[in-house]
Amino acid sequence: MLANLAKKHITNRKLLLQRHAAIFLDSSEASRQYHASSKNEILPLVAGIGVLVLARYSYRAMRRMDEEWEDYQWQLQQFERQRESSGDKNAERFPGGTLGIDVGSFYVKLAKSKSILVTREGARSTFGGLIQDGDEKIMGQRAFEKYYEWKRLHPSSTYMAGVDVSKTLPVVVESALGEALERNNTSLNETRSVVSVPPPKWDEYDAATNALFLDKSRVLVPAPVAAIWGAQVEKEIPEVLETPILVIDIGGDETTLSIVQRDILLSTTTIDNIGGNIYVEAVVDLLIDEDSTIHNDGMAIQRVYQAAHTAVAELNTQSSAEINIPYIGMNMDTRKPEHLEERVARTVVEQLVVDHILSTKIDESKLSSHIPEPNSLPLWWMSLLTHLLEIVQMTPQQISHVLLVGGGAKHSLMEQSVRECLITLQGADDHLILPQARSELIALGASSMLQNYNYDSYLGLVRIEE
Repeated sequence: MLANLAKKHITNRKLLLQRHAAIFLDSSEASRQYHASSKNEILPLVAGIGVLVLARYSYRAMRRMDEEWEDYQWQLQQFERQRESSGDKNAERFPGGTLGIDVGSFYVKLAKSKSILVTREGARSTFGGLIQDGDEKIMGQRAFEKYYEWKRLHPSSTYMAGVDVSKTLPVVVESALGEALERNNTSLNETRSVVSVPPPKWDEYDAATNALFLDKSRVLVPAPVAAIWGAQVEKEIPEVLETPILVIDIGGDETTLSIVQRDILLSTTTIDNIGGNIYVEAVVDLLIDEDSTIHNDGMAIQRVYQAAHTAVAELNTQSSAEINIPYIGMNMDTRKPEHLEERVARTVVEQLVVDHILSTKIDESKLSSHIPEPNSLPLWWMSLLTHLLEIVQMTPQQISHVLLVGGGAKHSLMEQSVRECLITLQGADDHLILPQARSELIALGASSMLQNYNYDSYLGLVRIEE
């Protein structure tokens, strides 16, 4: 009996062991089935990850190579700029030199090889207007001496090169160039012409100047870029400058703010009908009452405007200007001649200018939504500049230099208001550059362009392959 019980116990133990073994094997198999993946599933996943890693590495490597190439090109440009500055004749491709052409909203300025060309009258600029008198086209100083009279009596016969680009610019520039080249014994075929262009009018200037110059001799350059080159020619800023620069160009009838880095225009905005001519209009308003009979006398209007231009120039350096215009008209009641004798104060003129700027409607897309509606000139500048910085996602502290150029920039009101704006935004006005030749920098800069380079609006200076 004991033997039977022992045998039964052994049998039960074997069954128990077999049962536990079966459970263990089943669980191991289940575990293997849960974790195992076939090669067909794993290999594509590994390959995909490898491709992504390689693509990312390749992209970063290509981007690094592009940056290094751009750095090399930039350094090469600076080296060749120094070569030309040192007078290396081997760097010259055009024996007649380089002509810089600045067609502003009111004046045309020409420079050759970093020097301003004067007219036969000795002026450093040419009036950019044109009068169509029958079959005759009147330009230059003759046109300025009749422009306001004709504008009042025959408005459809007066044009400005910087405004009526397609119709007027080629004629005015050709006339100014013809005189300048003749006086300097130079042929257009021997020179390279670099035309500075207001950024919003690139296509118009391209079409208008295409017929004037040979394809190989004409280059278009943004006016803000040319202004920086001009400041470098005049030693106002360093020759090698890689940081962003703000250029404020106050012309005759328009004001442009631009951010430039490494000769490439990053962002720009233009305000029409705001410029140096506001001062002239303010003086005219002070001299002529609204009900004055002078408004109907074209010759009298012309004399008043010419006197206003002279007065504005004097107000740049004086607190007041005296205006004397004899025999301006006739008093119909007394039958005696009238003479205009007035003294205008700079503070009064400046207040009229500020009122005009603040009351002029500007496209809201050009102003910053983070700045209150401007009620002063510094705040007006601040709103424009802040919006410009927002476009390129920069802070005011990233701007290394602020270059104030253009004929309208000569006025102390503009200088002081920009200075106050920068103090608010940057904490100081140390970065403000006030060149002596503010109205001539663009033409000077255009005439200094490297002769073995072209300009691309997206790439900046591009070397000409031999």
